[in-house]
Amino acid sequence: MTPAYVSLYQAIMSGKISHDGDGAFATHILNAVPRFSDRGFILEKGKSRGKIDAAVALALAYDQVLRHEGDEPSVYEDRGPIAV
Repeated sequence: MTPAYVSLYQAIMSGKISHDGDGAFATHILNAVPRFSDRGFILEKGKSRGKIDAAVALALAYDQVLRHEGDEPSVYEDRGPIAV
């Protein structure tokens, strides 16, 4: 998970990723604290009992985006008219 968290952190700090201010999402993000190691850091719950699931899901989703850049377009992308 360390590479996923580091990539996400870099994207957030460079302004590539932002969010719409959703309160529940913001709470999950603020509940996540970095735990540093010799390989970088991971996210874990701080002293609170709050959830960090959305922060972890964001890191996993962003990692998948990076891994699939240059692959075929997503089914969610507009590919224009379909020839049948």
